[in-house]
Amino acid sequence: MLTAYLIDPTAATICKVRLNPSNVGAALRHHIGCKLLDRVWIDDRHFVHLDEEALLAPVTGLWYVPHSSPQPYAGRAVILAEARNGAVEEPLRPIEHFASAIRVARPVAVSQFTDIEPAPADAMGVNVIIGARLAGFKLELEDLPLSVLQS
Repeated sequence: MLTAYLIDPTAATICKVRLNPSNVGAALRHHIGCKLLDRVWIDDRHFVHLDEEALLAPVTGLWYVPHSSPQPYAGRAVILAEARNGAVEEPLRPIEHFASAIRVARPVAVSQFTDIEPAPADAMGVNVIIGARLAGFKLELEDLPLSVLQS
């Protein structure tokens, strides 16, 4: 079995997974949850396999590598390494290295309120809000580190 690291931006986690070396493509598609794989380099020896079509669907989490590229990628991804002879091999660095090098951006809805009825200014000249109602939501990205899940 081949050990790899699975990034899950929705959960903001990274964990070890095992891949069957006789059918790595099927194992990658299973862990990532996709049909079409893409390969992106994250340093001189390590790359990730990710869902080529992840940005075409609703996005629940993005991940990026700040020190090498601000390009965000959507969905789950699996980290592997390339041997000098071009073969796929297990990552050469510990999982904690990638947990600290990769960041997650998750969409969050922030409540926006509007005053219902502002009261007249009090003796100090301060308006007192009697009530508020939900006016809608603003979408923001929450920037998080990856947490390592022990397997």
